[in-house]
Amino acid sequence: MTEVTASEGRPGPVLDPASDGEPHEPEVPAAGPTEESPPSSLIDAKVELELPVRSRTVLVSDLHLPTVATPTSTAVADEIAATLGKCHGPAAFVIAGDGFEMLAGPPDVGMILDAHPQFTQAVAQFASDPDHRVVVLSGNHDGQLAWDGRSVDQLRERLGVDEFALSCDLVIGTEDGTQRVRVVHGNQSDPYNMFEDPWSPVDTPFGHHVVRDLLPELESRQSSGSLLEGVQWLDGDAADFIGSRLFYRKVVGKLWLVAVPFVAILLLRLLSFLPGVRASSTITPKDGCSDSGSWWPSWSSWPRWRRWRPCSGSTVRSGRRR
Repeated sequence: MTEVTASEGRPGPVLDPASDGEPHEPEVPAAGPTEESPPSSLIDAKVELELPVRSRTVLVSDLHLPTVATPTSTAVADEIAATLGKCHGPAAFVIAGDGFEMLAGPPDVGMILDAHPQFTQAVAQFASDPDHRVVVLSGNHDGQLAWDGRSVDQLRERLGVDEFALSCDLVIGTEDGTQRVRVVHGNQSDPYNMFEDPWSPVDTPFGHHVVRDLLPELESRQSSGSLLEGVQWLDGDAADFIGSRLFYRKVVGKLWLVAVPFVAILLLRLLSFLPGVRASSTITPKDGCSDSGSWWPSWSSWPRWRRWRPCSGSTVRSGRRR
């Protein structure tokens, strides 16, 4: 049977030779949040899960199960339920962070479990086997589990969770000896989503404010075809995204304006071939102009009006044909 033990737990009573001979609790030195749990914490910093040879481990993460079921979350819950139902003998089910969406939606674990009854029932049935273990690691979207006793109690009662932690070491027995695998969610390696103190309810990383404040505001300002459409799903540089969209939607779509002068010149050139239009390349001296010529067509053959023919150093004449 597999066994879950805290890898960094509080040491037991010791006997101090310098004292009166009574056992006492040793002092626990302060450590970073990823190394050792505070004495009063709801979840441990790290747990070890021992798995014998030929045991099975189902490892999932980032399920982001919401309080209202969606087609995606329903499909995920169905697949997990089917997988856990096939586990026989020693086995473990590990949710490696962000199993429950408690950041972008209401942080209510009870509603999440109610919205996915197939998941709740399958995990509870899996945990009822004495050879099975269930471990839940907190991530950045369900980091509330590190300090929310009500949510932790609900998961223990309804899912049968054995251990909660920030990380988990799988100590796996193989035919070649014992192998150790460290499982973490990974947000502690992300400067925008890491917690300085995971057990503090007032510790909110920058990513929390983006999800809770910025993205809903952007989504509320979106309209079909706007520059910000879909930006809440962006996983990258927002400046590059908006700049690229601005270029293709606002600039490329108006490149046809560059062709307007060339089209106008072409049309003017074609006009010179129309009946009744005579292109004049030179201007006779009797018109009081130089022989330098003009590219403008002469309209003298039109029925009523003669074209104005400006020339440098001469008087402009016009009149009716008689």
